[in-house]
Amino acid sequence: MAASTIHQSFNLPYWLSALILVVLILATLFLKFDRLIAVLGGVTPFLIAIVIMIAVYYFTTSHLDFTAANNDAQIHKQKSLSPGWWFDAINYASLQIAAAFSFLSVMGSKVKYRDSTLYGGLIGGLIITFLLMMINLGLISQFDKIKHVDLPTLKLATQMSPSIGIIMSVIMILVIYNTVVGLMYAFASRSACHLADVTFIIIITMAVITYISTFIGFISLIGKVFPIMGLFGFILLIPVLYKGLIKRITSKSHID
Repeated sequence: MAASTIHQSFNLPYWLSALILVVLILATLFLKFDRLIAVLGGVTPFLIAIVIMIAVYYFTTSHLDFTAANNDAQIHKQKSLSPGWWFDAINYASLQIAAAFSFLSVMGSKVKYRDSTLYGGLIGGLIITFLLMMINLGLISQFDKIKHVDLPTLKLATQMSPSIGIIMSVIMILVIYNTVVGLMYAFASRSACHLADVTFIIIITMAVITYISTFIGFISLIGKVFPIMGLFGFILLIPVLYKGLIKRITSKSHID
């Protein structure tokens, strides 16, 4: 996604965009710029603010042509293996769980009160749902202009103002960069049991795989890889729900 952002914003070749990102990630992982990562994590709220601004702008100034969007959706449905929108909704939610599972497990273990995880997840889910609804309504209003673009939200930002487009590009790159560094470092350090030599090999291997995967193309990646990740996320969710349900039943039986 970051390579597509660099390519779409600055018109650099895909291979060069991906290479720049991979080199920055490797430099950060090997030099351990912990403070840099902490600072970069603070740009996420700015991304949310810009997305809301773009969504509200197009939602209030454009015409929502649901008929045209529905016709294109029906054409896409004929080419898709998905049985319907409900499956895509479950798959997308499962994808987010799979992507954030390592963060959620760490955050959940450090929470002092159990209710915090429940209400935090509920409120966060409602916020994300609202943001997705707003941005999708904005995308529908400009469907003819964005349906063949890798990053439609970025296209809307650039169309709204070139300056906003550049700002959003930089923020998106920083957010993705920060996320990838965090995930790669956590995976490498845990897989290598904190052995420096093994961690080095794992990081290099992941960097090579990351660079090669960029040549698949972002649209193809979303259409083929993301559904598979969503399926794994759903499978991952089953034992978590089962364990939570067993704990609730057990605690209730003790109370009775």
